[in-house]
Amino acid sequence: MENLLEAVRNATTEVVPAPTRDDIRAPTLDDIRKWPAVVDVPRACTAYQLSRSYGYELIKSGQFPAKVIEAGGRKLVVTASIIAALSASA
Repeated sequence: MENLLEAVRNATTEVVPAPTRDDIRAPTLDDIRKWPAVVDVPRACTAYQLSRSYGYELIKSGQFPAKVIEAGGRKLVVTASIIAALSASA
């Protein structure tokens, strides 16, 4: 839990930019394993091939397929939970 809290604190200074239209290819599990401990919602959505807006809808309804936390008014997705969810479905 300490590592997760530290990652959240650092996430406010290390922002991973949202993917652009040129980033069409979905990331592989190996790619995702290289991500920071928490990522923003648009990046997390690429792992599931979801649009950003649909990802936020899923978060609002409590149905996003990975753990979402809030830090400083920002929604962040725990990378380990993405890996666990995708590994279970593989």
